[in-house]
Amino acid sequence: MAAGATGWIAGLINAYPAESVRLFELARDGRAMEAAELYRWFLPLLRLDVVNKFVQLIKFVQEETGHGSARVRAPGWNSPTPRRPRPAP
Repeated sequence: MAAGATGWIAGLINAYPAESVRLFELARDGRAMEAAELYRWFLPLLRLDVVNKFVQLIKFVQEETGHGSARVRAPGWNSPTPRRPRPAP
């Protein structure tokens, strides 16, 4: 927000909706000290987005917090949309 962003995208919003909204509001309103305090608590969880199995980890956290299921599907399988062939290089 301080750099001019108007929003954010994060996988853990579904697991911690109130905390995510609060962090956004604090940053938007320029309440940096309060935002930093919440961000320090949230950061270890937000770092789940940077590992190979981030979807599985985020889904696990969602299930643990009562906001979803840890179940994931294999990529591209059972998709209602068939895969398109890749164009030749």
